[in-house]
Amino acid sequence: MKEVGFGLDIESAAQLKNVGVSILDVAGRGGTRFDDIEIAMNQTTVNQISNNEIFQNWGYSTIESL
Repeated sequence: MKEVGFGLDIESAAQLKNVGVSILDVAGRGGTRFDDIEIAMNQTTVNQISNNEIFQNWGYSTIESL
């Protein structure tokens, strides 16, 4: 299972393992922020959320995920 930039908490990792997932690929918070890219590419998105820092501290770091 590939996580795409917000990290993975231990409970979610355990649930994935319990349903048969054997590999977890994590890329936690702190790298490329694709929400910023989406906002830059689509002005409508800016109008739908309060500001472009809405996900600034969202998720888990890669270290926390590991």
